[in-house]
Amino acid sequence: MTHVFSPSGIWQRTGVTEHLGGINATQRLLAMCGARGSQRALDIGCGSGYTVCRLASDYVAQVSALDISRRGVEDTAKRVVKAGVGERVGVVQADAHRLPFRPSLFDIVVAESVLIFCDVQQVLGEMARVLQPGGVLGVNELTLLQPPPERLNTLLR
Repeated sequence: MTHVFSPSGIWQRTGVTEHLGGINATQRLLAMCGARGSQRALDIGCGSGYTVCRLASDYVAQVSALDISRRGVEDTAKRVVKAGVGERVGVVQADAHRLPFRPSLFDIVVAESVLIFCDVQQVLGEMARVLQPGGVLGVNELTLLQPPPERLNTLLR
């Protein structure tokens, strides 16, 4: 049986997206962003809260977590409390097309498996608006316009 990777299919079945590379890819992305001590970061599409907790515990001083779904916000809020990083994390339910933050607020903005569901130009514009000059945008996305080759299906299984 052939399994076709479909981000929207995963979203429809579970309410959560999964990005290629999983936790290892997230860890590499955060390291590549060069996050450090006193910075402020924004995680767009916070989902289960894993990335937010990693940012708050291992990398930066303050993290804002944003998700359009109530479930993502609730899951993140629970994980933040469990991880003991609540004093450094704010969680908000909002749309990435209209970020509820002032311009130039963040040193780092990250998004994983988010842009596929968005008007990319509009969301990238919003990300740029809330990033400080010289800030870092870290994105982990995979978009397939046709069914993937069997070799990729095997890898994804």
